[in-house]
Amino acid sequence: MYTYLNKNIPGRMFRPEEPLTEDNCLLLGQGADDYEKGLYIPLTKDQTAFAEVHPDADVEEILKAEIDPSAALDRARSSKLIELAAYDCSGEVNSFLINGVSQWFTPAQRANYKQSVESSKLLGVGSLHFFAGDTLLSVLTAEADRMLAMIQLYADECYITTKKHQTAIGALKTAEEVEAYDITIGYPEKLSFHV
Repeated sequence: MYTYLNKNIPGRMFRPEEPLTEDNCLLLGQGADDYEKGLYIPLTKDQTAFAEVHPDADVEEILKAEIDPSAALDRARSSKLIELAAYDCSGEVNSFLINGVSQWFTPAQRANYKQSVESSKLLGVGSLHFFAGDTLLSVLTAEADRMLAMIQLYADECYITTKKHQTAIGALKTAEEVEAYDITIGYPEKLSFHV
C-alpha cells in the first residue's frame, strides 16, 4: 500500500492500492508548499509511521519525521488556552446557588439588577423580585445589594484567576508541562444564597 499526504482528505492520509504517477495523477508534489496547494505528497514508511504516532504533527514535522519542540509547545499552549476559555465560561466557574438552584448573572444582568436596587433605594421600596431558575423570589433591597456585591467580587476573582492561568501557561517551557497544567485550581469557592 502507498501513502500520500493531502490536506483535502479527511485525516490527511490517502492510501491507494496503486502508486500515483504523473500518468494517473497530475496532482503530485513535494514538500509543505505543495501540500498547502492541495497536491498529494508521497510519504516513506518512516514518515507514514511517524504521522500515525503523531496525528497532531504538522506537515514539516511529518516530512522530517520528528517533532519540532517549539511547534509542539505552541500547539499545547493553544489547546490548553482553548480548554481554559471553555472552563472559564462553564458552570464550573460562572455559577452560584440561590436556594440550591444553580444560577448566573451576566455582567449586563448584574448591571440591570444593580440599577433596580438603586432605584428601589431611591424610591424607598423595601424588596425586589427576581427569578432563580423558574422560581420568582423576593428579597429585601439591602440584601439584594449585598448579594450583587458578592457576585461581582466573585466574578472579579474568577477573572483574575483565569488571567493568572493564562500567564502561567505562557511561561511554561515544554509541551509536557503545558499538557499537565491544571486549569481548574485557584478559583474561589462558589457562592450560595438562601432567600
